[in-house]
Amino acid sequence: LPISLTEDQYQVLDIISDNARCLVEGAAGTGKTVLALECARRAASRGLQTLLLCYNRLLGEWFVGQAGRCGNPRLKGTSYYRFLRDLIMASTYGAEFSQDERAAGPARLFGEAYPFYGQLAAEEAGTQFDLLVIDEAQDLARPENVEVLGTILKGGLAGGHWCMFGDFTRQAIYGGTPRQEWLGLLETRCQYFSRAKLVTNCRNTRRIGEETALLSGFPSPPYRLGQVDGLPVDYRYWKTPDQQLESLTNLVHSLLRDGLRPEDLVILSPRRFADSVAGRLSLSEHGLGNLAVVELRETRTDARRQDVLGFATVQAFKGMESPAVVLCDV
Repeated sequence: LPISLTEDQYQVLDIISDNARCLVEGAAGTGKTVLALECARRAASRGLQTLLLCYNRLLGEWFVGQAGRCGNPRLKGTSYYRFLRDLIMASTYGAEFSQDERAAGPARLFGEAYPFYGQLAAEEAGTQFDLLVIDEAQDLARPENVEVLGTILKGGLAGGHWCMFGDFTRQAIYGGTPRQEWLGLLETRCQYFSRAKLVTNCRNTRRIGEETALLSGFPSPPYRLGQVDGLPVDYRYWKTPDQQLESLTNLVHSLLRDGLRPEDLVILSPRRFADSVAGRLSLSEHGLGNLAVVELRETRTDARRQDVLGFATVQAFKGMESPAVVLCDV
């Protein structure tokens, strides 16, 4: 279905078009990702070499697909660490990084190796992009990442063209820098940039928006609610793991029996697949034996297969969306 923008999204697009550098803030569901993609598409159509990045791997895979569908070679979309790895492997530091990559644990790999080799590779490659667009910028708010990004951008962060989208108060779940510290970090490298806000939840129905805000502990929703009322949020209570498994099995069967397509349903959990009730889900007793539950790894393949139900952790799915979502293990 075609996506229509909200009034405040159009206003933010106007601000972005009138300013070389812009920081856009908005709560979950206010359309930051859609606007980041639209901003990048418009820039590439004007002939600007544009890089669209995010932290999240699944969202990065979606960006890869969207950039491909755009058909404009001036637009590159991907996740930050995938971009960084490609940059490093294309440099003279690729072999040295590969050795370090095999020996390093995740903390050292992402905390030290990637930034170190990434900066060296960025300096070797020089400026490559006319415009830098970053979604979920709060997850990349570290000095070493800022240095790398400034190196590949024509004019750097101080004089180049960039637009960053993020929620620095509610969604910095990957150990991101606090909002004021991040603003200070940005201001030390760029004295002048404009700011804008997205305030309308355009992802969720009113009922989902209200329930999410209440469950998150907000005294009032951190966004303006949309106009689509929608179905009520369905709660299924359980006491034992077996009760939860039975409830999840019955629910999934009911949704599919009522006509929901498997590719339109995603199961989310705060736990990994091996530790989640979704890992025990079996639909064979309900005549759905050919349907498997798989971990989403690439949205271009796994998430749209008709013979699977997608599973992801809440953290991994951040920034993505689905027509129907079941949140379990709570």
